[in-house]
Amino acid sequence: MAVVLSLVWASLFWRDKRTAWVAGLAVFSHFLADWPLHNRDYSDAHLGYGLWGRLGTTSWLLKGAFCLAQIAFAGWRNSARGVSYRWVFLVLDLVFFQTSPWLSPMKFIAQLSEPAAHLVSGALGAIGFLITGLFLTWLIDRAEQSPVAKP
Repeated sequence: MAVVLSLVWASLFWRDKRTAWVAGLAVFSHFLADWPLHNRDYSDAHLGYGLWGRLGTTSWLLKGAFCLAQIAFAGWRNSARGVSYRWVFLVLDLVFFQTSPWLSPMKFIAQLSEPAAHLVSGALGAIGFLITGLFLTWLIDRAEQSPVAKP
């Protein structure tokens, strides 16, 4: 399903093949980042090594470190072109803290009875990924269109 979702997201940007590849790889990277952390849930295939359950809050910090490394690489890679992603980084910081073990709405959703818990969780997850992805795409496109003036 990660491959299918990656292809669907990439198809939204097909007018620019480079952007489509980057968008598709970005979606697939989420699967790769989650694989070690997921608790073998939501699937008969039971993918994941279950680090969320074994490491607790540390798993959230590990995911944050992985994201921070990607952000640092993107900033370094594009700074020579004069492109600033400061707003993208701010949104990613906010999303990271919103998904913390203390602020995540999913802990409240987990208290719902079934099947409401799975349905609401899936709906909010899909909406959250879609809205965040579209907003970040807009911010990145905006940053690419107006490079920072060099002194």
